This record gives sequence, C-alpha cells and structure tokens, in this order.
Amino acid sequence: MRDHKSQLLPFSKMLKEKIELKENVEHWNNKFVVPLELRNRKQKLFLLFSTSDINLILLMRKEMAKTTDYVNRNSKAY
Repeated sequence: MRDHKSQLLPFSKMLKEKIELKENVEHWNNKFVVPLELRNRKQKLFLLFSTSDINLILLMRKEMAKTTDYVNRNSKAY
C-alpha cells in the first residue's frame, strides 16, 4: 500500500510536471488557497500558503515568465 507522502510532489518535480498556477487565489482561514492543475494528470491539487509564500510564488511566476529558456525547456513532449 502506498504511503500518503508518496503522493506529494516536490516543487522541482511540480515544475517538471508543467503545473499551471491558476489566477483565482482565494483567501481562507488566514491562508491563501491556490488551486494547481497538473496538465498531464487528472487530479487537481489545492495548496495552502501564507501571505509571504504567495508573494514569493507570484514573484517566481513573474521571473519564470520572463525566461524563455524555462518555457522552451519545459514545453518539449515527453
């Protein structure tokens, strides 16, 4: 039987899985709920982040959007 922790993907693996971070971030119980969708999988993940975490993630997204190398490297077919 698989352990629940084996279902969790490390952040670097998530990037490789081409996660699309949705724009609709909701505020819930002093945390931000961020829906994540794995394009090549069926399930959706919902992660909770603090305000500082979400600011960091939005900054990372902005930086990644500037990097065409990131897009080219991660858009190749498997």
